[in-house]
Amino acid sequence: MSLFQKIFNAIVFIIALEMLWGCAPAKRQETEILPPAQEEIQQSPELREPELPIEEKSELKIIQPIVLILGPGRARAWANVGVLQALHEKKIPISAIVGVGTGAVIGALYATNESFSEFEWDLLRFEKAVYGEKKLFAKLFSTQDEKQKIINYTKEYLKTNRLENSKTPLHIGYFSQMEDRFILAQRGNAKKILEWAISDESENSCGMINAKSKTPYPVQMAKALRMGPVVSVLTTQNVGEIENSDLIIKPSLDGYSEESIDRRKEIIYLGKKEGLRAIGLIEGLGTGSK
Repeated sequence: MSLFQKIFNAIVFIIALEMLWGCAPAKRQETEILPPAQEEIQQSPELREPELPIEEKSELKIIQPIVLILGPGRARAWANVGVLQALHEKKIPISAIVGVGTGAVIGALYATNESFSEFEWDLLRFEKAVYGEKKLFAKLFSTQDEKQKIINYTKEYLKTNRLENSKTPLHIGYFSQMEDRFILAQRGNAKKILEWAISDESENSCGMINAKSKTPYPVQMAKALRMGPVVSVLTTQNVGEIENSDLIIKPSLDGYSEESIDRRKEIIYLGKKEGLRAIGLIEGLGTGSK
């Protein structure tokens, strides 16, 4: 073999090696993404598991429903409205309403409405119908005019005809001269019984109930219902058997008479103020824990 042939073969061999090397796949240089170290996770505030608060066990107070006696007294009886507002705000359950005189009317408006907002709306309509025309000239109107307007309103707007159909059990007290005894009505014609409850003794022989009644606070009758502790709202000076109540709410009504109807908003405020002060005592009547 000549020298030229040897050189030619060597060149061909080198070219062949270059071609074979070029056809081989290039090795990828991949950077492996490794998960962060456990220590880094623990040090990263963004990735920490939130600390859950330790649930504290607290006793659930069970408040026993009360029987609420709403006292009489015409203008002074509007303190009952404030007491009802306080009990509603603090979610005190009421098992029954016992109403006397004007307190019976307020109690009927409360007990026959489905919600407290409806009661307040009905109360505004009641005020307008009975006192709306008086304004600054309240003393020019007789007591009989006022009572007749109240009777007319209850006949037209009271939402139930029967006491036993009230949303909250309603009991109305009145003194029957025919039977010569105090009666706590639990059933019957609600509108007629209310008429007896607000009628004056000298003008209605069927019955009467006002601040001069023999039994303005039928506490023993209320206790006989066995529907819970009896809480009475003192709105008149004739206390009767009120001292037998489990609790007495005493709004400061000095300086307010039965004729102070133009100051009823002040009286409502005083009733609510005293009602709120009595909440702790009410919650302590026959309470337990769960």
